[in-house]
Amino acid sequence: MGPSKRFRIEHATERARVPRDPTQWSVAGQRSYSAIGGFYEDKAFPCPRCGNPVDFPASMQRTWFEELKRHPSARPAVCGKCHELGRSERNLEMALRSALRASRARPQDTELLLALARQRIRYFEGTELSRSDFPTVARWRHLSWRSGSKNLRAAIAECERARGNLSTSSEALYWMGRAHLWLDDRGAAHDCLSAFVLDRRAQDSLAELVADAHLRLNQR
Repeated sequence: MGPSKRFRIEHATERARVPRDPTQWSVAGQRSYSAIGGFYEDKAFPCPRCGNPVDFPASMQRTWFEELKRHPSARPAVCGKCHELGRSERNLEMALRSALRASRARPQDTELLLALARQRIRYFEGTELSRSDFPTVARWRHLSWRSGSKNLRAAIAECERARGNLSTSSEALYWMGRAHLWLDDRGAAHDCLSAFVLDRRAQDSLAELVADAHLRLNQR
């Protein structure tokens, strides 16, 4: 039995019904659809991103079409999980763009350079890897991984430059090690993280990162 047929069977249960008032639809909706009475009924369809069911309750339909004046053909684009993931990705992208603009405005500032490298790695961890949850988009995931690995390599290069300044040299080692781990360069990651946890400056001012580095070293 194919997944689409199985999906229809699983959701062929009793549906809630809410009276429909097409006179409250938008003008475009009334023109496109027959403006007669009837009922909204609960609907469900597979999320195009992850394949999980997306519920579209009758009460939500009435709110969308009669209060918000959306077109009667509209429906949720993705499931709730994917919607939140998309929002998180947009926030991370905005933070990365902001860090990139700041670093370009002051290219000699190693604090800004390290902040950019940090944001590149967080962007990778928060977006590229999360897409591995969606097997239906394997090709897109492969292209996304290639783009993400470029971000990681750029972050390593920026950390190398940040190590030239005493105030950022310790933390730069940590982020270099973290990036090398994602690139599966275990030897380089171990060297960077080990040097970081042995750095007395890091032990004094970056205790949380030192603890995280110990965890990552123990998971090798």
